[in-house]
Amino acid sequence: MDKNVELNVKLSVAQEDYDNIIRKAAGCGITLPELLECFLNDLSGGKARGGSDESSLAGEWFERSNFSACPTDTLLSFLAWNCFDIKEFVWTLSVLDSFFEDYDAAESEKEREDIWQEIDSESETIREIYTEYRGNTKEPQDWITGAKEVYLFYTAMASLVVHKREPVHITDDFWVKCTDMNIMGEVEE
Repeated sequence: MDKNVELNVKLSVAQEDYDNIIRKAAGCGITLPELLECFLNDLSGGKARGGSDESSLAGEWFERSNFSACPTDTLLSFLAWNCFDIKEFVWTLSVLDSFFEDYDAAESEKEREDIWQEIDSESETIREIYTEYRGNTKEPQDWITGAKEVYLFYTAMASLVVHKREPVHITDDFWVKCTDMNIMGEVEE
């Protein structure tokens, strides 16, 4: 059974708009958070949606809004629109970062070789995703720029969760090490 995620979101709306939405919520006997939850459930088309009509109308609203003009050539949008798990992508980056630290601390060539095998193996998933992205995008981002955007988006969204679990952190020199160690291999050429 899926658990609900409690979010702490700060919104900024015009006072008149706030007054109008509060009147709508009060008129239905619900709170503003309950109203927003209902809309988000309808927009997501998830299990807790109000119904297929409500979900369809929320989807139509999204398509007609300025959001439909969102960039489609970014790695982040590719992951999202192709249903790749953004959390798993970021966790893979985090695991690679840990391996890079182990590689730097390795005391023998054999240990470095073993760690490099782990890095290469863990990088394979990212290489496959990035290769598919490049093959389906007219002007793809370079992989470091795209991966940074995915990481920053994920951490920003994770910061909204009230009871978060283990935060994902990537060290500052991770991006340099990715380039120096050429973990993407031939993909970017």
